[in-house]
Amino acid sequence: MATKSCDDEFATILNDITFTQNNGGTPGATILNTNPYPVQSYPSWFPGTHYASFAREWKWAINKLFDVPYEKVKKQIVTGGTAEPSFLRTHIEAVSGSGKVLTNEDIQDLKGFAGVLFAGGADAKKGQEELDRVIGHGRLPTFEVIHPQLKSNDNP
Repeated sequence: MATKSCDDEFATILNDITFTQNNGGTPGATILNTNPYPVQSYPSWFPGTHYASFAREWKWAINKLFDVPYEKVKKQIVTGGTAEPSFLRTHIEAVSGSGKVLTNEDIQDLKGFAGVLFAGGADAKKGQEELDRVIGHGRLPTFEVIHPQLKSNDNP
């Protein structure tokens, strides 16, 4: 689903997710990753548990990343099949067409995959916009464009 403006619901979700990624601690380097005890067993005042508190406070943003796209596509399918072609639409319709009922585990898997694809696609789009800004639309970067200081004398 393409974002249409800064006010778009999906743009807001991406902004929230970016904030959580930037402030949730270095992956693999917090007490949450290095200690075998569950986060719930640490009091909030315990040193190094800031990230656990942050995760609890911002869990709603992660839930939105997973829930909103799924619920929107599901609603569009139910109300007349107006959902744009997407990973979710393809898989929901495939299961529905086979007569199988999605289990809660199936739904959680679909939400997870779709959330990761959505967030990853947004990162790819930002990267493409940066490339287009630097080298122009529709061109692939060459080594010389990426590292102009390494351009050899043989390639004027």
